Amino acid sequence: MHPGTCKYFTGLAQQTCQQGIAYRTLGPGGIPCVPVPGRDEAARQELCALLTCPTPEERQRDQEEESRAIKDWIIEAQARTARGACVHCGTIMTATRQIGRCIYAEPCGCRLGQGTLRDATGKKVSSLPVTGGTDA
Repeated sequence: MHPGTCKYFTGLAQQTCQQGIAYRTLGPGGIPCVPVPGRDEAARQELCALLTCPTPEERQRDQEEESRAIKDWIIEAQARTARGACVHCGTIMTATRQIGRCIYAEPCGCRLGQGTLRDATGKKVSSLPVTGGTDA
């Protein structure tokens, strides 16, 4: 959670917050869910009585949870890479393919990133086989 952002804010692409309040009903002056320069929390509270900003402890807990989730994802991605699997979906890759600037996994089609595929000699190639993949 970002400091000053309401705990119930679901994002500008959504119609309502987690408490069911429709953002368009909050009146003129913008959405009070996010901090705006020149508008303190009391002024924002007048626009929405349910405005609830996270405490420092809640922000710290969320940061720790995010860090733990990122670490877990990195460990899983490394394990998938080691067994020749796509880091995104876990499908055993048979090849990688260059399309434009992007590199994709075969057969799943997941985008692995941007770059240039090169063979063992350093020559640019459009596709590279992946060997040694295992479902284990």
